[in-house]
Amino acid sequence: CAFPKPGIEVNTLIADLVNKKIETANLDYKEGFEWTRDSRDKRFDLIKDILAMANTRDGGTIILGVKDDTRELVGVSKEIWDSFDQSSVSEMVHRYGKPKVNLQVIKTKVHAKLVVGLTIAEFEDGAFKILTQQLVKSMSRAVPVQDFPWPIVEHRLHTFDLAP
Repeated sequence: CAFPKPGIEVNTLIADLVNKKIETANLDYKEGFEWTRDSRDKRFDLIKDILAMANTRDGGTIILGVKDDTRELVGVSKEIWDSFDQSSVSEMVHRYGKPKVNLQVIKTKVHAKLVVGLTIAEFEDGAFKILTQQLVKSMSRAVPVQDFPWPIVEHRLHTFDLAP
């Protein structure tokens, strides 16, 4: 579900995943938001999801432009589509995740609607990694450890000092 295999067209892969309409450990749908400073909390939530997918066997794909509850393809606005560029997304994810996450930002159209796909490779060697303390402290609300992506909780790799 993560990086396309050689010979598979990425636009076809994203379209196929949109049409599945079923979330799994390797596939997540989101309606979308602009990747800007004003969407800080949403960006941090997405980073948690990206790190969780990197901790999942075979990685995964997050697709923006699909309603979470109904799995209906709604597309994203041109502003949202334009705001998701490879360098800004990768830079922020790499700032908070160790080691660097291998991810790809794919912008395409599915049924004439703009869609953003994030393909995330599994961490090499099956190593489970962590969110950094900086990410936790940067979040605007206290986040209980049980709310972190499952691999972090299940493997208890790190404890966080959430004191103000």
